[in-house]
This record gives sequence, C-alpha cells and structure tokens, in this order.
Amino acid sequence: MTSLTQRLFSRLTGFSTTGDPAGSELRIPPQLCPQGHFPVAGFPEGRYFATLGELAENYGGTSSVVLHRSKMFAEQSGNPVDILTFGHLRDYFSLTEQMLDDGRLVPGVRFRNMWAELAGMHSRADSRQGFVNFSPLTDSTTDKVIRGPGVPVRRFRKNESGANLQIDLCRADGTVIVSDRRDVTTGSGKLQNSLILCDSSGRPVQEFTSVTELRNYWLDFVFGDDLAFMFSDTFGVAGFTHQYKRGNVLLVQTFHNNHLRHGGESLLGYTEKRYLPFLDNIDDFDATVVLTERQRHDLNELMGQSPQRWVVPNSRPIGTADRGRRNHDLGLCVGRLVAGKQIDHAVRAIVAANERLDDEVSLDIYGDGTARDAIEQVIAESKASSVRMLGYDPAAADHFSEASFSLLTSRSEAMPLVLAESMSRGCIPIAYDIAYGPDEIITDGVDGFLVQPDDLEALTRAIVKLQTMESDEVEAIREAAMVRAKDFSDFAITERWGKLLRDTLENRRPPEELAVFGCETSTRLHDESLKLKVSFSASRPMLSPRAHIVLRSRTEPALTRVEASLDRTDSDRHEIAADLPQSRISWVKRGIIDAYLEVHDESGRGARRLPASDRLKSGEKLKLADFTVYATKHGSLSFKHE
Repeated sequence: MTSLTQRLFSRLTGFSTTGDPAGSELRIPPQLCPQGHFPVAGFPEGRYFATLGELAENYGGTSSVVLHRSKMFAEQSGNPVDILTFGHLRDYFSLTEQMLDDGRLVPGVRFRNMWAELAGMHSRADSRQGFVNFSPLTDSTTDKVIRGPGVPVRRFRKNESGANLQIDLCRADGTVIVSDRRDVTTGSGKLQNSLILCDSSGRPVQEFTSVTELRNYWLDFVFGDDLAFMFSDTFGVAGFTHQYKRGNVLLVQTFHNNHLRHGGESLLGYTEKRYLPFLDNIDDFDATVVLTERQRHDLNELMGQSPQRWVVPNSRPIGTADRGRRNHDLGLCVGRLVAGKQIDHAVRAIVAANERLDDEVSLDIYGDGTARDAIEQVIAESKASSVRMLGYDPAAADHFSEASFSLLTSRSEAMPLVLAESMSRGCIPIAYDIAYGPDEIITDGVDGFLVQPDDLEALTRAIVKLQTMESDEVEAIREAAMVRAKDFSDFAITERWGKLLRDTLENRRPPEELAVFGCETSTRLHDESLKLKVSFSASRPMLSPRAHIVLRSRTEPALTRVEASLDRTDSDRHEIAADLPQSRISWVKRGIIDAYLEVHDESGRGARRLPASDRLKSGEKLKLADFTVYATKHGSLSFKHE
C-alpha cells in the first residue's frame, strides 16, 4: 500500500511515487477540481472511480453512460471521478487533455490507464531476485509486432497453429512493461501463466500467475488505503472486479441490459453468454443496480432475492420546450438505425395514420446504422413521402422541441431515456410497452401513450388519437410530460445515487472469506417438484445467512438460482430446504445441468458442487420434466436432458 504522503501527492498533482526512494514519475493526467455550485449534498466522503475495458471509438453505448454519470457526479455533487481503463489501444493521458479542451470531459473527470501506469510504477528493480520464467522476446523470436497510438507496443511469439505462446507489452523504446508467457509448466507438468512486471528499464520486478492478479496489483496501487467507490458497467470488467475484495473498496455493478437472450418475455430463459460471469457472481458486489423496477423483478425471479439490488435509472440533461417552433403535425424517431429498433414500424404507422387523417402527419428520422438501407426501402415501397431520413445529428434531441410526438418502436430496451429527452421538451411519446422502461417513464394517457409491442394497428390508432384530440387535452399531456421528465434529470438521479451509496456503506461489513464443506443432501419427488434438504458446515460463524441452489448448464447459456429456506442452524451445522419445480429447468432443451449450493452472509459468499443423495449415489434415478436426476461419477447432483 502507498503511504499517506504518497497518496496526498498523487491526489494534488496527478502524479505518484512508488518503489525505490528516488521514485518514478507516472504519466497520469492531473486531476482538476470540479467547478461551480454543487446542488446534491450527502455523498459519502471517499474517492470515486468508474471502469471501462476500453473507451468505445464513438463514445456510444455503455461508454456514453459512464462518461455522463462521471460528469454528473462531478457537476452535481462535486466529487471527482477517475475513469479506470484496462485496454491498450489509446493514449488516455492525451485523450483526457483533448476531451477536457473540447468539453467532452469536465474538470474533476479524467482517464487513468493500467498499462500506462504499470510502465512507470517502478524505476529501479532489485536485481538480486531471480525470475526463471523471464525470457523477453527478441527480433529473432518475435513472430508479430503491433504498434499503435496507445500503450503498449505488443510483440508476439506463436506456435505453428497461430496460438499465442507469449505476448510482451513494451514501451516505445522497446523495454518490456509486462512479459506474458503462456507456455510455462509447473513441476507436475501442467501449463500456467507467468506475467512478469518490469521496471522502467525492462528489468523484472514481480511475477503474477494471471492477468487478474496483475490487475489487482494495479488497483491496490490506485486505491491505496482510501475509502473508494468503484463503479462497473460492462460485463467484461464485471468478470474480474467481482473478486476484488478489499475492506476499503465498495463495488457497484450496473446491469444495463435485458438478462434474457433476444429480450425474451419469459422470466426463465437462455441468457447471453457474455452475461454469465456477471450473473454467476451477482452477489459478490456490494450493490447491484438495474435501471427499472420491472428489470429488478425479473432478475429476482431468475436469480432469487437480494438485499443488495437497487433501481437507479440513467439520467439525461433536461431540455426545454420551444412552444413557438412546434409543428403539431410532426413526429420524430431518434436513435440508432438497427434491426432491434424496428423503425420500419414507425414508417408503416405514419402511412396508415395518414390514410385516416384529414391533415397529413410527417415523420423525421434522426440516426444512422446498419438498418438504414432497409428503412429507406420500406419508405420507397410504402410511398411514404412525408417521412424524411435526416442521418446522425449530435443535437438530434433538441429537435424534439419542434415536434408534436415521438415514436419508440423497439423490440426491447434497457431504459430508453430518449423518451425522457422527448418529454422534457414537450414532445409527447408514443411507445411500445416493452421490457424495459417505457411503462416506468410513461403513464398511458397522462404524459404519453403506451401500446402493445409489435401492434401496428394500435400504434396507428395512438397517432390518430393524438392528432384528433382537443388542443387543450393535448397541451395538458405536454405539460405532464415535461413534469415527469424532471424525475430523470441529473439532479434527481444523482440524489438517488447518493442514497444508494449511503445505505450500502452503512450496512456493509468488511469482506471475509467463507467456505462451505461437509454437505449432505436428501432428495424426493413431489407434485412435479424436486424437494431438497441440505445440511452443511461453514468455515466461520455467519451473520444473517441465506442460501440458494444454483442450476448451471454445461453447454447452454443457462443459469438460474432457487432460494432455499434456512430450517435449522447451530454452531456446527446448518440445514436448508429448497423446492425445485420442473419449470426451473423445463426451458433448457438439451445437455446436462449441474447443481451447486451457494451460501451468503453480509461479509461474503461460499459455494460448492452439491452432492447427490445416497439413494442417487446407489444408482437410483428420478424423473423431472424431460430430465433424469442422477449422481455423477464423482457423486454430484446433475440433471440430464433425455
């Protein structure tokens, strides 16, 4: 850990010293102080960090959410935010300067990059320590070199099939920052990773057996002993931050997307494969945040209840209405032109509405994307002369002030704040009632309109209804929409974040390792359900324990948890009961599902493979839905699809 003097030096100047007494200068952008009046009070004292693997080229999607929230924290609460990046494709020192100059960042927000800082963390190594696995690449042993604007230069050594045996990450002068060997064998002959961090001259300093260990080393340096709040928004980052357990670091993970593949309506169904590391470790975070109440409900159905789950929507700066410029016969669609947005539905509904209206309505579409050609074809085939494709416009949201209504026709969303942007400018939203978000932003008939998903006739009727309402009724809806939009302002959402952090910090206990052992299981079938009783021991006393049975497919992106009730506990043994109805697995159509016991308390989580009951170990098999319940050759409980 760094000393107090080092931490203060780092926070005041943006540079740090570590390693030998002479120190080494790190390339960290100076942290500027947030400016102005800070309307939101009550944020916990501490340091605030966001995380990104790499900043997206167009700053869209999750990157835009991270940037906006970081700016919001600095401007609304006065808390500086460091955005920690783990990629190596950009020069984040220069990018911070550029984005501060052009206004994409504000004082109090900066990027920090792991590779750039690892390159300068140690100025002189202790040459007495031996590193038997350190064998940096030379011109003769390098198969490929990649150079770019970021840090570092990457040199590769590959085998005959093209797989990477070694990657050296180097400075521009060729000295090694980290040498990552993947062909090291242990004494027993097993392969293991060897990542060796070097000093500023390319001499070895420390060895790690995984990238996660190296990341943790850097994070320990970044946070020191200070109270820190680390926000994660991507599943790639969540895949390793969940295990970063430090008493002074509070982990917050935001889940932006629908947890089911293709936005399925069923509460139980296949997830996206990339979500599995997050879902599998969902309770390792001090707080998990979703964007809507409906999403929290569905996530609870899939993964069981948790006191650590919160709802905090994303926010947007609130615009203003310009009553003098409004065209009462104009509708707008704003967003990416991709298949899932179903913009062709909006085009077809406008065409159908004009067949029923005396005064023609028009539609302006702002955005670009892979579905542009298909939408233009629909416009041509429908002879939709009142529909215009206006392309990408960074100020597209401002055009809501000129329009009467907006259309949202997506197949699914996480939290479509384009609705709040529309409403804040008095543009009345008409939206499909999809998962997730529209029904938690719009009150049907009060501040906008909701119609059944994919119901073109209902969408058409809503447009016609709005255009034929009395003007005073329409203006009442506009006013209500503008009032509702304030609930999604930067001020309102920052206040919600403040409450989440205060409550989480107050109830949080220091992390403490928890192990589960000595499991014994009994099983029986009753009313198309598998009844389980499990007794086990824990490695330490547990405070407010809870338990789940986890069902995980070996081959499919399928994962679910069933809550278990705590039937009995004493100093040595705990006993739980769980009911597994066939609906918990009937949607999985092939392969094998394995069962695990997961136990939690306020300080940690323990998990282990669930053993089968004695009757199953003796060869008996049970039938649940299309699955055979059986004991594996190692005596564990599994379900095999027949």
